[in-house]
Amino acid sequence: MPHILGVKVDNLTRRQALVRIGELIKGGGQHLVTTPNPEMLVAAQSDAEFRKALNSAALALPDGVGLMFAARFLGIPLNQRIAGSDFVWDVARFSAENGYTIYLLGAGEGVAQAAGAVLKTQFPMLKIVGVDSGPQYLTPNTYNLTPIHDAAPDILLVAFGHPKQE
Repeated sequence: MPHILGVKVDNLTRRQALVRIGELIKGGGQHLVTTPNPEMLVAAQSDAEFRKALNSAALALPDGVGLMFAARFLGIPLNQRIAGSDFVWDVARFSAENGYTIYLLGAGEGVAQAAGAVLKTQFPMLKIVGVDSGPQYLTPNTYNLTPIHDAAPDILLVAFGHPKQE
């Protein structure tokens, strides 16, 4: 698996990434999917805990043109850039087609709710089992995961920005 500045990055196409997500869901358990970009790789250089979180991901999709340039410069093959914000649409379509459930968390007050409404409009068969802006999740010692556990989503999409979401 390729590494750039000590952070792993998977060399997959969008379609291959979706197939892998389906395999992870079918395999059970919890799996972290990240979308490392150049800023995250720079942050990981001075934050060992963040770097460890990134490298523990089951899937690390290359986000950011700068990451693609760095890979090319270093001779590391990467099939394509997979921006996390764009990939959400792919994941929503894939989930709707396969009956997977999604929970949207983060991105500020009302944003997850609005995003859920837009995704449902685009993909009427999409099963969204929860939405939450989630400010209470940003303090590790005080969060309550019960709503997420109770909803039991197949996919939890988190939008807190790095490194909080990892």
